[in-house]
Amino acid sequence: MRLSNPAKNLPKLHLLGTLLVVFTLTLMLGGLFLGQRFADQINFLNKLEDSVAQQIQDQLQSEMITLRNYLDHTRAQSDEILRARLIEQVDLAYDLMNTIYQQERNIRNTQEIKKMIVESLRELRFFDGRGYFFVDDMEGRFILLPTAPEFEGRLMPDNQDDTGHFIMQGLIEAARKPRGEGFSQYRWYHPEHPSQMSDKLAYVRYFEPFDWLIGTGDYTYEWDKKQQEVAKNWIRSHRFGQSGYITLFDISGQLLVSPGNVELEQTPPTQRSQIEQASLNQMVLTATDGGGFVDYWFEEPSTKVLRKKQALVGVYEDWGWILATTIFEDDFNSLLSQERQAFSVAQARNYRQLLIGGSIALTLSVLASLVFSRWSRRLFRSYHETNQAQQRQLEKQAKELKEKEKQLRALAFFDPLTSLPNRRSFMNTLSNRNDGRQSGAGYASLLFIDLDNFKPLNDSYGHDYGDLLLQQIADRLQEGVDGNCFVARLGGDEFVVLVDDAGEDVQKAYTRTENVILSLQGDLADLYQLRDIQYPITISIGATVFCAGEKPVDALLKEADLAMYASKAKGRNGFTFFEPSQVQSNNEEI
Repeated sequence: MRLSNPAKNLPKLHLLGTLLVVFTLTLMLGGLFLGQRFADQINFLNKLEDSVAQQIQDQLQSEMITLRNYLDHTRAQSDEILRARLIEQVDLAYDLMNTIYQQERNIRNTQEIKKMIVESLRELRFFDGRGYFFVDDMEGRFILLPTAPEFEGRLMPDNQDDTGHFIMQGLIEAARKPRGEGFSQYRWYHPEHPSQMSDKLAYVRYFEPFDWLIGTGDYTYEWDKKQQEVAKNWIRSHRFGQSGYITLFDISGQLLVSPGNVELEQTPPTQRSQIEQASLNQMVLTATDGGGFVDYWFEEPSTKVLRKKQALVGVYEDWGWILATTIFEDDFNSLLSQERQAFSVAQARNYRQLLIGGSIALTLSVLASLVFSRWSRRLFRSYHETNQAQQRQLEKQAKELKEKEKQLRALAFFDPLTSLPNRRSFMNTLSNRNDGRQSGAGYASLLFIDLDNFKPLNDSYGHDYGDLLLQQIADRLQEGVDGNCFVARLGGDEFVVLVDDAGEDVQKAYTRTENVILSLQGDLADLYQLRDIQYPITISIGATVFCAGEKPVDALLKEADLAMYASKAKGRNGFTFFEPSQVQSNNEEI
C-alpha cells in the first residue's frame, strides 16, 4: 500500500504503531503479571508460616520498648512533681515569714518577730502529714525543727547522713546560690522506719532579714509509689493487637497487674493452679536471667480452655518489677488459615481481572496518557508557584524572628539608657572570670564607680538632665578603658569596671588598677554640658583586687561597694582599695 499523502497519514501511522505497541506490551505484561502473581502467592504461603513467630516477637518487642519508655517517663515525672510541690510549699511559707516581718518590724523587737515566725510555722503539715517546715541560720544552727524540737538552738553544721553527706552544709550551700534558693539531696529517718534513713529531697530559700534559710523536703520513694499506681492503671487499660496486653509482677512472682485474669492479682502463689504457677515461675526465671521470650499455656477464666501464648519478659530494675508483654498465637495462626483459603479464590479472580484490566488498559491508554500529561503539567506548575510563595513567606518570617531575637537579647543584657551591659550581663562576666572560664589565671580587679552630687542634678533640673549626664558618663567610660576592661551600669548612678589581666602578682595588679582609676578620674571628673547648663561632676571609686576562685562574686561586689563608700567618707572625688577593716566599720555603722 502506497501512502499518497505521508503528512496526512503520519498521525494515523503513529497512532496505529502506538496501539500495536500498547497491545503487545499489555499481553506481555499481563502474562508476566499472572505468572509472577502465582509464583509470589506460592512463595508467600510458604514463608508466611515461618514469619508468624517473627511477627509475634516483633510486636512483643515493640510493645516492650513502648512500655519501658512509658515507665521511664512516668518515673522521671515523680522527681519533677516532687520539686514543684516543694517549691510551692516553701514559697507559701516564705511569703508568710515575710508578711509577719514587714508587719511587725516597726512594732516589735527582733526576738519577738523571730518567735512569731517560728511558732506560726511549727504546726503546719502537708504531704499526708509527713511534710513540715524547718528553719536554720546560715551558720548551721537549728531554729525550727518540729520533729525534734530538742535540737532547736543547737549549732550542728557537721551533721551527716549514713552516706557521710553533710546535711546542714548542703542546705546552706543551696540557700547561698545566686538566686537565694535551691535543692539539696540527702538521707533522713522516715517516720515509719525510725531506725534507718531513706533518700530525701529538700528545697530551701534564703530569708535575708534574719540570715535564715527556710525549707521543706520529702522522701523520694513516697512519690515513686504514687507514680507506680499511675503506671499500673495505664497498664491495666493498655491493649495491642487483637488480644495483646501487659502482665506485671514482682521478683517473688506475686502478680501486680493481670488484665487477662484480674482475680490472680489477689491470689497467693499457694492457691494458683499448677499451670498458672508453672507459667509464672518460667517467666520469673527467664526475666531474672536477662530476659527473653517464653511460650506457655493460659487458661481462659470464662471457658477454662487452654490457649497457647507467647510473652516477652524482662526486669524493670528501677522499681523491681518484672514486665511481660503477652499475646495469643491463635491470632496470627488464623491469618495463615485465611490466606490459604483465599489463595484458591484469588487465582480464578486473577484471570478475570487480567482480561478486564487488559481491555480497559488497551482502550484508555492513549486518552489516559494525554489527560494525565496535561493534568500533571498544570499540577506541577501550581505546585511550583505555591512553593515559591511559601519560600518567600518563610524567609520573611525567619528574618522577622531573627530581628526580634536580637531585640530581646539587647533588652535582657544591655541597659536601654546607656547601651552598656546591665547588671545581669556583668554578673555573668564576673562569674566566668572568677571561675577561671575566661581570660588568664592572674589577678583581676573590680572598680565600683558612683557619681558625686548626682541627686541634686535630678532634684534641681529633672531626670532628663540626669539621663543626659549618665549617657555622657557611659560614653567616656567606654572610651577611657582598653580592651581588657569590661564596663557596665548596675543602676542609678552606679557603674562598674572589671579590669582583666591586671597583673601576674598582686603588687602589679594594684599598680595596674591604680593607673586605670587615675585615667578614669581624669576622663570623668569634668564640667558637663547638659543642654542649656554646665554641671560639674566628680566620682568616688572603690576597688578590690582578686584572683579567680578566691571569693564568691557577691563578696567581690560587696568589697568594691564598701571601698567606694569609704572613698565617699573621705570627702568624695577619690578612690580607695578594699581593706578588711572596712567590713568592721560598715558593721558598726549598721
